[in-house]
Amino acid sequence: MFGLFKKEKRDVFTAPVTGELMPLEALKDGVFRKR
Repeated sequence: MFGLFKKEKRDVFTAPVTGELMPLEALKDGVFRKR
């Protein structure tokens, strides 16, 4: 579960770890990859 997907202006998801909104582009970049 990555979080709740919201459709506001841009596609953003709520990161359960930081609890902040991050753009899907960052996700594609691999920001949420396992370290």
